[in-house]
Parts: sequence; structure tokens; C-alpha cells
Amino acid sequence: MKRKYVKLVAAVLMAALLMAGCGSPGTESPGNSGAVQRKEEDNTQTAERTGTKEDIWESDPVLNEPGMEPIVKEPVTLKVVTGYDDWDDNWSVGQMKERLGVEFEWVVVPPEQFKEKLNLMLAGGETIDLVLFPLGAGSRQVISKAEEFKFAQQGLLTPLNDYIEHSSKYIKEYYDAHPEFYQDTTTPDGNIYSFQSANPAYHVSMPYKLWINTQWLNNVGMDMPTTTEEFYEVLKAFKEQDANGNGDPDDEVPFSTCTSGAGTMIDGFIMNAFTLNEPANVNAKRMRVSDEGKVEASFVDEEYREGLRFLNRLYEEGLLYADSFTQDAKTQRAVNEAGDQTRIGCLLSQGMGYLVSSLVESTRWHEYEALMPLKGPDGVRLAPQVHPSCRTKEPNGLIPASAEHPEVAFRLLDTLFAEEWVEIASYGEEGVDWREAQEGEFGADGNPAEITYISNATDREKKTMWDSNPYPVKYHTEVTVDQDPKAPEGKGHEYILYQATAKMSEYAADEKNMLPLFYYLPEENEKIATYSVTIDSYVSESIARFITGDLDLDTDWESYLDELNSFGLPDYIATIQSGYDRWVSNAR
Repeated sequence: MKRKYVKLVAAVLMAALLMAGCGSPGTESPGNSGAVQRKEEDNTQTAERTGTKEDIWESDPVLNEPGMEPIVKEPVTLKVVTGYDDWDDNWSVGQMKERLGVEFEWVVVPPEQFKEKLNLMLAGGETIDLVLFPLGAGSRQVISKAEEFKFAQQGLLTPLNDYIEHSSKYIKEYYDAHPEFYQDTTTPDGNIYSFQSANPAYHVSMPYKLWINTQWLNNVGMDMPTTTEEFYEVLKAFKEQDANGNGDPDDEVPFSTCTSGAGTMIDGFIMNAFTLNEPANVNAKRMRVSDEGKVEASFVDEEYREGLRFLNRLYEEGLLYADSFTQDAKTQRAVNEAGDQTRIGCLLSQGMGYLVSSLVESTRWHEYEALMPLKGPDGVRLAPQVHPSCRTKEPNGLIPASAEHPEVAFRLLDTLFAEEWVEIASYGEEGVDWREAQEGEFGADGNPAEITYISNATDREKKTMWDSNPYPVKYHTEVTVDQDPKAPEGKGHEYILYQATAKMSEYAADEKNMLPLFYYLPEENEKIATYSVTIDSYVSESIARFITGDLDLDTDWESYLDELNSFGLPDYIATIQSGYDRWVSNAR
């Protein structure tokens, strides 16, 4: 059952990646009038299909019944815009050609030009059946929900609702079983235009982690802290007692972070001992939802001020590294690796790659374990979890209104939701790239694994859809991972991340209090774009100034609040609330 669920989650992505259009009228533009006429005919056929009876599909001139292979009666070529030039050599693509009756005409656009060229092609009405965004390391290009909906309002994208309802087997089964996907992908006009990227990596669901050096704890004779005051005492001991044991009592950095990276925000882990705060929410930073469904800004409440007061205390006593507000991750790693012993006692980050320059070559990170959320002075002890909709974010497959074969492209998409096809497109070739797991092999969750990789990641990338897939398959709990946290070459890191997140889940904030990601109306998007720059920048700057003492938490707090109001914070919150209320209304 677990394996089926993971595969279907992966299918959402594969669908997003290999997605093609479905028929509905689009706004006519120069050069696409014929495509629009074809789409109107396709829509009529789709609307007439009220079921999947054999006689309906037997009479269809193009498609076979949903779930059948090949998906078409005669071969069809789909025109695909992509950022890569090697899809014809991709094994999983070859399987699609061989079994599904489709061929591909690739329109290769360099990743650095992808968004610009895509805009021109869509606006010009160029015939395109689907768009695959380049998502590989160093070449990632995506569009936002705002950009997607703008395309849709211009009549450049194809609504998928009718195809899901009438021409789907696997997508509809999945969406009906997981109705939140309807909610997250429905735009303000009521249509679905894309199947969006997802990240099933469990550890990213709780990115605000603090890694503490347990060897240092042993050296100073202290236990893992459980409260903010105990944490303070531990940091003092790290600073004063030569915690790394190298004979130099002055080279320890008790607590550090850096200016960017997953989970590195100074008001992430610590602040949640005072009040619920998600500093890197992809919709609106440091915003949350009350039990009554009201959007709130965490950075204006009294509890948040007390959290800043605690961080200021750490800074003033030299426990929080002063360079935390200016150093990047590379510099922080260099600090920790300078000398014969580790120099950092505690560090904020989602994973342990911020501790050392190489998890494969270094073993210094073996000294660290994840600290569980701390209890604050008022008993608050929370781990903010990323709302599932925020892990299913960028539109990752567009179906232009100019598609010549939208019904075929959608059927391809539907087929790729099937378990076997997710396996093909995500894992590669059975017996060559992976095999069934054997007794004694376990996944990151500690349960028996179902799949063990044979080939290395580089070889699998050439055979799967990794470069157009926003998450690596290695995060799936069904895949075998080393159960030894200190396994050589960093092979225990995946296990560590999963187990740390699982332990933190005991303190997870309620999902209903986490702000989801949703669509805004165009006029709302304009406001959000402005406010998110001015207000977020001011808040981030003020946080640093309050912590370092450049602003006083007693005498300057009211001025800080007044300034936020002058920037339009009430309207910012009201705008987010409007989008949130629409998202709630889309629930099934």
C-alpha cells in the first residue's frame, strides 16, 4: 500500500512533466486559428463522452479506451518544448514510443532562455502539444502560479477539467482519492491548467532543524536541552569550557547560522518555542492561519517579540555568532572545518550539508544530532510543518491552447499516472537500474524496503525523467537506504534526515494553522508582489537589528509596528485572506 501511494505521488509529478493539452476553446491569436478550431472539435467530443463504455471508444477515431496500450489507434507525434536535447536517447521515453504509440518532436530551448522563449511561443500561437520545464541542477526554470494564471486568462492554456472527468482512468482515480489536488490546482476561474510539481521528501516537511554537537555535550557533561533556558546554559558551557577539547577555550562558536539556505532562518527553530512562525512560507513569509481561519502575521505579536528578546540575549553574550547575519553557507562550512576539531556547537539548517563541505569526504558531521523542538517560557513547543500545498507548488507542465493533439497528449499523461509507468519513468529499468528489495533491506523510515538501486544516480538520470522531475526518487521511503547514521561516504544521511523529522513530528503544528499556497486574482497578485518585497525586506532587516541591539525591543517596538502599518500590512493580510478563502471554497 505504501509503495502504491508513493508511486502515485510521483505520478503527479510525472504527469506534470509529461503533460499535454486537452481540448477547450482558447483565445484566437495570429497563426493559431486552425489550432483553436481543432480544439473546439476536441472539446465537443470530450463533452459527449459521458462514460468509458467500449462502444464509445471503439467509435473514437483517435483514442483507445483509457487504460489501454497503445493509447492511440494510429501513431501520433507530439510537439514538445523542453530544455534538454537528449530525450530521444532516454530509455523511459523509448518505452513510451514503443508501447504507447507516440513519437516526439522536440523543440529544445536553452534553460537560460526558457521562460523568455516560452512567452514568445505561447503569445505567437506556435503549435505546441506540451511543455517540459528544465529542472536539473543549475538549469532549473519554472513559472509561478501567477504567471500560469496570466497565461490562462490570455487564452494561451488549455483547461483540463473535462479531460480529467471524461477521458481519464488513472488521474481521476488519484484525484478522487486525494481531493486536495483538485483544491491546490484549481485557479480562480474554476479551471485546472496544470498538474504541479511536488516534493515528497519527508524531511522537507519540517525544514527548521537545529543540529547540536553531541560530542561537545559529552565534553561539557551536559544532556540534550529541552527548554530555551537549558539551551542557553548549554551554549554558555560550549563557550566557556573548551567544548571541542583542542586546548583553546576561545575558538568555539556556540551557535551559528548563515544568510540563505533551507531552514537557516534565525527566527525558525528557536522562535517556535515562543510562537508559531514559518519564516520561509512560499506564499507569504511569517504568515499563518488562526484556528478560526484568519490569516495572521506572526512577526507583530508579543510572543514573537519575546523570541527576539531571547535571541538578543544570546547575541549580546557572544553565544550567537555575530557573522550569522553576513556569512554564506560556504563561509560557515569553512569556519567549522578550520583546525583539527569542529568549531560550531549548534547550527540551523534543514540538512547537515551546512556543517561540512562534503558529506562524502568529511566525517565531522557525524558528531551532530537533531535537537528536538525546545519548550519556551510559556510552554510553547512547536515544529512548523510545510503545508502540503507548498510542497506541490510550481506549475510544471503546461498545455498550450495551440496544441494539435491535446486529447492524445492528455491520454499519455493519464497513462503515466499508472503505477508501472511511474516505476519506469522514476526508477529506470528493472534488473538493470533497480531490483526488488531483499529481506534485511530497509527504507529511510526503518521499514522493509521494496526497491534497491543497482545502477548509480548518474546512469539512472540518463534513463529516467530526473531532469524534468522536481524531486529525487531517493527520498521515497520504499527505496533501500543505509541504516547506519555513520555509514561511509555519507550514505547514512538520508536515514538521519528521515528519523530526525519523524521524531520532530510529535511537536508538529496543526496543518490547518500553516498557510497554504494558492492562486490569486491578477489585481491581488500586483499587491502581493509589492507587499512581499517592501514588508518582507523591512521585517528581515528589523529582525537582525533587534537581535544585534541596533533596535531596542522596548523603545523601538511600537515604531516598528507603525512602520509596518504604513507599508500596508493590514491590506497585505486582507489580500492573502481573500486568496485563502477562495482556496478553502475549492475543497471537495
